[in-house]
This record gives sequence, C-alpha cells and structure tokens, in this order.
Amino acid sequence: IGATRYEFRVQLPDGTITNVSVSRSSGDVPFDNSAVAAVKNIGRLTEMQGLSPQEFQPYRSFKMTFTPEDLAL
Repeated sequence: IGATRYEFRVQLPDGTITNVSVSRSSGDVPFDNSAVAAVKNIGRLTEMQGLSPQEFQPYRSFKMTFTPEDLAL
C-alpha cells in the first residue's frame, strides 16, 4: 500500500456518520473504498449523545489519520 499515512474526512453532524471521503489516498483504490465503507458502517456514535452542543462541535467534521502500523493485528 503506497502512502505512509492515510487520511479520511468524516462528517457526523448529529452523531451519525453522514459522509466519509478520502483526503490522502493509500494508492490502492479497493483498500481506500474498503476503509471508507468500514467507517460508514459504524453508523451512529451513541457515545456522542451525552455531549453538550459545545462539546460536540469539534466532532461534527474531523480528519482521521492512520498509518499502516495502526492496522497491524
């Protein structure tokens, strides 16, 4: 897999993941598509329900970055 860091932009305006996009590709389109599908499959983050609107604000849209080492089992 090409890049040493992969980045995804995640949007969850109300605690439900509504959009995931690749902002830095791995260079392997099937891998990128699989990663996007895995994040979308999470659906709703119930842990966010207990946050006040002010606490939740930074999570409405965020960048998720990981490296190949993060994926090691």
